[in-house]
Amino acid sequence: MSENDINLVKIITFAWLLFWAFLSGKNIIFKRYYSAYLVIIINFLFFGVPLLLDLVIGEPKYDFFRGLDNLRVAVRDETTFLVYCLYIAIVPVVLWYNGIPKDKEGHGRLLINNQTFLVNLAGFGNRYKLGKQFKLLMMLIGYFLLFLPVILWSFSPNPSIYMTYGAKGANLFSEVEGKFHKLIHLSSLISLGGLITIVVLQKNKNLSLINFYFWASVLIPISVTIWLNGKRHIIAFVIFALVLTLLLKKAFSRVKILVFFLGLLLAFGIFSYSYQTSLVRSVATKQMYEISRFDYGRDHLLKLSIYSELNPHKFKILDHRLQTVYHALVLYIPRFLWPGKPLPYDYQKYVAAASFNISPKDVISGLTGTWLGESLSNFGWIGAFIGPMAIALICRFGDSTKNNFLIIFTSFIALYLLLLSLGSVFRFLLIWLILLIREYYTKKYKKYKGQKI
Repeated sequence: MSENDINLVKIITFAWLLFWAFLSGKNIIFKRYYSAYLVIIINFLFFGVPLLLDLVIGEPKYDFFRGLDNLRVAVRDETTFLVYCLYIAIVPVVLWYNGIPKDKEGHGRLLINNQTFLVNLAGFGNRYKLGKQFKLLMMLIGYFLLFLPVILWSFSPNPSIYMTYGAKGANLFSEVEGKFHKLIHLSSLISLGGLITIVVLQKNKNLSLINFYFWASVLIPISVTIWLNGKRHIIAFVIFALVLTLLLKKAFSRVKILVFFLGLLLAFGIFSYSYQTSLVRSVATKQMYEISRFDYGRDHLLKLSIYSELNPHKFKILDHRLQTVYHALVLYIPRFLWPGKPLPYDYQKYVAAASFNISPKDVISGLTGTWLGESLSNFGWIGAFIGPMAIALICRFGDSTKNNFLIIFTSFIALYLLLLSLGSVFRFLLIWLILLIREYYTKKYKKYKGQKI
């Protein structure tokens, strides 16, 4: 294919993804919210926008790291590019037609107030009225979760090391400190649940931007959490949690929320630039574009998985099919129950090993994966259907519960799975599955008792 033909394919694919993102955004704005709509929009941003950037700015060369030979070959391969465009063009269609609950009545008009959220969270019937004591208890739990990373930090083997932002990214941790930091990282994700709970439990009049004391009680601990976590993705999830919760609560007009969202994105962009150039890394300005594409884009990771499937004689990401799925399933089996349990690796390490052409055992820090690519490596070409379908079914089953708390949790799970690997989200996926089963049997019991659901 000529360069013009390749550019034409990029334009057509970008326009196709933009079309689906526009439809999804329109439906969300008109108060028909489904998790699948949000996933379609994010899929466009992380997999579609890079096509436009290739045309406007240019394709990244990925030459800032030595040894990325396999990755560079994959992103420049013509057949890989065509399969990539076909794959990501199918994703929004699968999500649109399989990620929406069949019975749309009562769905999509998701509005949250402190009463309905608590009822859904506790699992009571819709006619149940909660007392002030229970609301106060939930508020205290929310603040406990919000401050949980700070509490764990006080028990850290070396609390002073966190005076340097991004200590993990700068490789400052010892082995013991690195293991403890995993707890802080996990608690920072759990603290998002506390943030959502606290905001939801507030009356809309208390969410005014001039309510300094409330926002200080929320933003100060969440800012400390962001600092302790040291990774930029936690900031993205905080922005998502705030915007989605305020949108569903109708706390502000859509225009104010849009301005608020754009302001947060601008602040995130400025912070990311500082992160790259001074806070953690020392990246030259001329390399900012390629580094940003490497950090935020997911196109190169998906192309690597596709290239591996097209050319298994050159390199393979996994040693065998279902490898990381198997590792995710056995990860939480204690070694005293299974002394011979194999050492599990997340897909991120296998991707990094394939990119640098080294053994997974030699990988210090993995590359951020994506379930769309991981499903290909685990299931072969049928994974191109299993990957987006798995996300679609999560959206469909979660949204079909009509449980406001579970719907928000579903959105988090679906986005996490789209942008990260299965191992990164599996623990939360198990919690989501338990809540989903609980919700199903609760409604089944109420139906048996003749109660109104």
